[in-house]
Amino acid sequence: NKSLSAADLIATVSPGKMDKISRRIGPERMNDLVYVPNGVDDSYAGIKEDESIVDLYFKNDSRATCVYVGNIGVAQGLSNLLELARMRPQVRFLLFGAGAEKESLMERAAREKLTNVQFCGKIGAGAVWTVLKHASMAYVPLVNSNLKDSIPSKLYESLACGCPVLLVAAGDSVKLLEETGLGDHALPENLDDIVSSFDALIVRSFSTEEKEAVSRYMFEHHSRQSAAKQFADALIARYETADDDE
Repeated sequence: NKSLSAADLIATVSPGKMDKISRRIGPERMNDLVYVPNGVDDSYAGIKEDESIVDLYFKNDSRATCVYVGNIGVAQGLSNLLELARMRPQVRFLLFGAGAEKESLMERAAREKLTNVQFCGKIGAGAVWTVLKHASMAYVPLVNSNLKDSIPSKLYESLACGCPVLLVAAGDSVKLLEETGLGDHALPENLDDIVSSFDALIVRSFSTEEKEAVSRYMFEHHSRQSAAKQFADALIARYETADDDE
């Protein structure tokens, strides 16, 4: 509250956070609150596929593939992903990234003999693009439904790649997914719903045209650079006027 009261300008990244902050600062200060959403980086559009990644993970295995790309930490709640792997042994699960929970998840996968789970380590942007282009779906989770005003960056990136998403979350991120229709969602606390959504998505065949349309939509409507420019314009308009007044 002290930070908000001392701030000349307040920027935040999701509609839920806008609502939460607006209730704290009151209607008289709404002009001090600016919405600067996250998005997909425009440079993603020019990335070329990494053939070595295709050869390593996709060329010689025709099974359906669910991928997770990102931090392997507490906030992601990836235990549900291992449950999915246990219940659906015919599907491959590739986890890319590192984090505090990686070791314990690897130990669990080994203990439960989840041979369809592979921990692939950290990869660069080009490799991420390639993985998402070739995967059957991307698994994008938040640890619980209380994080309604959070939108994972990987949701933007997966949709921009035209990769169908199994979103395990509630709130603002669900609204973003529903804008595109490229995926399904379930609550983190409901494993049965997660499995149902997974099953529905794994047999759904999105056309190349559908995927490319969603990719174009994300770059046109959820560009990180466009959001940054809007924020810069807001700063210029606000503080150039203030300078003129002085």
